[in-house]
Amino acid sequence: MKIPRPHRRSGFTLVELLVVIAVVAGLAAAAMAALRSARVRAAEMNDLTRLRNLGVAIHSWAADHHGRPPRSSHSATGHGELGWQREILPLLGQPDTSRDSLARAKSTQFGIDPEESPPRGPALNVYFELDPEYDDYEGAPKSWRNFTGVPNPAATVLLVTAYGTADHIMAQYLTGKALDLPAPRPGRKSGGVLWVDGHATLEARGSLYDPVSHADRFHPDKAR
Repeated sequence: MKIPRPHRRSGFTLVELLVVIAVVAGLAAAAMAALRSARVRAAEMNDLTRLRNLGVAIHSWAADHHGRPPRSSHSATGHGELGWQREILPLLGQPDTSRDSLARAKSTQFGIDPEESPPRGPALNVYFELDPEYDDYEGAPKSWRNFTGVPNPAATVLLVTAYGTADHIMAQYLTGKALDLPAPRPGRKSGGVLWVDGHATLEARGSLYDPVSHADRFHPDKAR
């Protein structure tokens, strides 16, 4: 006599299918998050590398000009010079200091995206172009026209990635609020900073200038 065997079901039940879908969706979400994080880290590293390259060029320019850094467009014209971005172009591999060369270098070497809103780009700490003998600033501030006179170069800002189209930042006139740094990519809360000694880091909002905590890492005598 033939004994009937239990019927084997084929395929998945609805519950099993939903479990598989949930697991696959979770793995896909984790993979996408990891990819986004990797892209952000790569963007951050690109920003810091770019800043370090700019720092090398600025220090090379200064070495050829008695140790003084180039000026920003804020005061360069009045001293018969070009703004710092144009002055260092030959040191970045550009053929000359023309506006056309600057336009070619803006995206790749300065990280300036003309389509970005709001715009952002590297800004020179204006303390390094102050000269009490020529410049009319409140309190006749001391001049740091030579990097060798900076007391704490590892804690003093040289360039900072800042909002706006200006190539300089006048931190001594920031009052009432902490400096807001743009992040290398949306969702981040830090921005790129190049220090006088040449190293570059990502810093959080308020870490460079904050009147509440009395932080001021732009001012060479106050930077800690």
